[in-house]
Amino acid sequence: MELPSPLSLSTLQPAQPYSKSWQIEVDAWQSAVQTARERLMATPLTPR
Repeated sequence: MELPSPLSLSTLQPAQPYSKSWQIEVDAWQSAVQTARERLMATPLTPR
């Protein structure tokens, strides 16, 4: 399964039949990316 890039995440509109599962996938993906970045930088990410 291919994960969407951060750029497409901001432009995609989750108004599709699979929007619920899509939202869950995106949430899990963002969570994984955040964890990876925190480990990589060894510092907590600052909230937007």
